[in-house]
Amino acid sequence: MELTVADQLFQLFEQLGIKRAHLIACLPQDFREFAHTYSDALASLTLVCPSGLTRETLNEIEGPLLVYTGEYGPLEATVGQSMAHRSNTMVVTLPGYTCRIWSDVVADRTQEIGLALLDFLERIEQQESSEAIALREGEGQAGDITYRIRGAGPPLVLLPLALAPSQWNSLLPRLSERYCTITVTGQVLGFAAALERRGRMAGFLQMVQNLVNLVTPAPGEQILDVGCGTGVLMRWLAQQTPKLIAR
Repeated sequence: MELTVADQLFQLFEQLGIKRAHLIACLPQDFREFAHTYSDALASLTLVCPSGLTRETLNEIEGPLLVYTGEYGPLEATVGQSMAHRSNTMVVTLPGYTCRIWSDVVADRTQEIGLALLDFLERIEQQESSEAIALREGEGQAGDITYRIRGAGPPLVLLPLALAPSQWNSLLPRLSERYCTITVTGQVLGFAAALERRGRMAGFLQMVQNLVNLVTPAPGEQILDVGCGTGVLMRWLAQQTPKLIAR
């Protein structure tokens, strides 16, 4: 039986000896099931400009919650309508900012994100402190999830901000001074999961195959995929055209 994203995240917790952790995410498909199924393992949840967020998803979340929104767009209205009745919740609106799926919000607003996040986490730790851990720094693998550990303290798990784990880089030094930061990535998380699913769809692959047929590449020629995402098409193309060099 194939493990869900939530199961694999919990597997990561068990592998690293984490009982409870603060979780930061963007896309509902990364955190929704985990927050419901493994709520006891969740010390708090922070959502950074979450894409595709609904009132139903917000209403399902229990426990401390921090949400970053932009000043413009439908997300602010969704959050505002759902947060009115919640306690132990903090909403931060970034002035003059519009949250998009491609937004690099942590790099754009490092100072604002960092100050509010550390303040929120400190309040939660004062109410119910998480067990501090000191794990060996470096990278590892748990199922389909790759992780990188930095710092020591209460565990703080950083999921991809839709596009790439490197989007956390500007804030990592500050966070790792107080927390054991665990940055996770993989083909099942973030926008990479959607790209992988699309890259395996018969209709999409047929479209690519038609394009390749029109180009009629010859053995020894090179194929360049610019902005190749997860590389799912390059992997498929390399299997379909073993005599070509796919780069």
